[in-house]
Amino acid sequence: MGAITAINIYREVQGVYAEAERRMEAVSGIIQCSITRLGFAGFNVWDEAVYSAGVFVPEEYRIEVVYIKVELAKGQVMHFSTNSKIKVRNVQGKELTPQELDRIEDEDVEGLRTITINVQEPNSPEVKYELKVGYAVQVLDNIYYNVIYTNLIILAVAIAITFALAYIISQGWLRPVRRILSAMRKVEDGELKTKVEVDRSDELGRLQSAFNYMTEGLVDREFIKTTFKRYVTRQVAEEVLKHRENINLAGEKRNITILFSDIRGFTQMAEKMDPAEVLSMLNEYYGVMIDITFKYEGALDKFFGDGLMAYWNAPLDQDKPALKAVACALEMQKALGHLNKKRQTEGKDPIYIGIGINSGEAIAGNIGSMERMEYTVIGDNVNLAQRINVQTDRGQILISQSTYEAVADSVIATSLPPARVKGKSRPVVVWLLHDLKTPLVMKK
Repeated sequence: MGAITAINIYREVQGVYAEAERRMEAVSGIIQCSITRLGFAGFNVWDEAVYSAGVFVPEEYRIEVVYIKVELAKGQVMHFSTNSKIKVRNVQGKELTPQELDRIEDEDVEGLRTITINVQEPNSPEVKYELKVGYAVQVLDNIYYNVIYTNLIILAVAIAITFALAYIISQGWLRPVRRILSAMRKVEDGELKTKVEVDRSDELGRLQSAFNYMTEGLVDREFIKTTFKRYVTRQVAEEVLKHRENINLAGEKRNITILFSDIRGFTQMAEKMDPAEVLSMLNEYYGVMIDITFKYEGALDKFFGDGLMAYWNAPLDQDKPALKAVACALEMQKALGHLNKKRQTEGKDPIYIGIGINSGEAIAGNIGSMERMEYTVIGDNVNLAQRINVQTDRGQILISQSTYEAVADSVIATSLPPARVKGKSRPVVVWLLHDLKTPLVMKK
């Protein structure tokens, strides 16, 4: 009986270690899926959920994830983090820092085991990166001694009952893990709205909740990606995520401010340059204009050759949209002056632009088809902004009467004779913008 008991003890302990390894393989699979979907930057935020979730083998013994390491095939470490709640010691009993843990061999660390997965490129034997997950097994060592003391006084029948109960418990744990793995496969196939039922109050239940939280994040990012296939500011993107339920992407009337600008004499310039030089010039120019537009919280609607269109106060309400637009235009002209000095030192022709701004009601929403759709603004006031821009000379900023009324207390501007523009039966009053009375300071 003693020999039978010893054999049963050994098998039970090894089974626990094997079960722990299988469950850590499941955790490693979740980590791999998360990296694939979120990227390394996104996973740096989510990995804390792995440490807080933990794994139990059996239910009263918690296995802690100690560290997660992702290393490219070339040896570059893309991610390394440790569980701040776990104290790791080497075989001499010295407590190791995260830096020391990253350099030391696992067999030299007390009570530590690892799962290593080589993630290959799709349809290729080439290893993309190596995922290594270390987990603490000190608590599993306690199982060995507990089982010895208890089984010395337990008959073979009691051992059989114990194994039966262990099997039932393990199956109860494996079912939710299998459901999570099945849900992960659906996410891999693009079903980002996949959820798993949270039917437990233990750590596996937390893992189920963490999975659902992860898919919600993926849906949010897909929402931004598919809705705004253009340049948007970080602030606008964050606000869209925060207030999704308040946004009417199907179309709504909004009071917005629209800015149009284009390069004066661009056709003549382009005729003297080869195509590569034209693209280089436009990329240099747009690089400056995009940064300034984002600085003043504008949304870039589109580029059209040598021109661009931006707008304010859509899809969300903004504070002082007209003032931000005119401040943006003034800084565009100022920055262009600095750019031209650089171009002249390089022996290149200077760039001159005209800018037209109008404020008023327009339709904002998604336009297109199911295959290709984009968020934009349309309407008579958008057309008027473009036609005011046509009236500008190089270096000028012309604003409409409605824009001037919105910023009159903050700008220095001169009224020009009414101008006739296409589509308007009466001449349009425009103002030549000179400067702001007080600089507009934007929050970072």
